[in-house]
Amino acid sequence: MTITEVLQLVDQLVLKKTGEHLDDLEKAVVQGLWQGKTYNQIADECGYDSKNYIGDISRKLFKVLSEQIGEDVNKANFCWTIERAKNSQFFG
Repeated sequence: MTITEVLQLVDQLVLKKTGEHLDDLEKAVVQGLWQGKTYNQIADECGYDSKNYIGDISRKLFKVLSEQIGEDVNKANFCWTIERAKNSQFFG
């Protein structure tokens, strides 16, 4: 999957649950996670001093994605879970 496809899928899932699209920071977090970056790296690239804020954003996204996909989503399984969601009968 390309990063554009990932962003579109995650945005679609978040929109379905919350009624809102991803904001720019959430997009940057998704992109960083997809690229295997640490929270510190994502924070630096986004101009934040603390990885904690990026971690908070990630956890909120993981919660929404977990509810929409029907399985636990976390930093360790993010890429694989999104790949499976894309290829499933529900999102393929």
